[in-house]
Amino acid sequence: MGYSLGGGVALQTAIRHPEVVRKLVVVSTPFRRNGFYPEILAQQVQVGAAAAEAMKQTPMYQLQRSRARGHGHSVSRRGSADGSVRASGLGPDRG
Repeated sequence: MGYSLGGGVALQTAIRHPEVVRKLVVVSTPFRRNGFYPEILAQQVQVGAAAAEAMKQTPMYQLQRSRARGHGHSVSRRGSADGSVRASGLGPDRG
């Protein structure tokens, strides 16, 4: 089961690795850009590398980082089309 962003992650996992997903429940998960409220999209545009660096100081990030490393995954920084950087700890680092 995935809620919000977690639902998107669950959906992508099911699409990319159907052999590991038997059932899927997603809640409150837009799967297209136009599924978000315009106000949310405006906020997302403001999140860039500086925000990503600030998020690294949060307990949530530290917990996810420790869990990802404990399962053989790395937490990497990936650039997006707008030049911002986001953290990704969803799987083995693929560059």
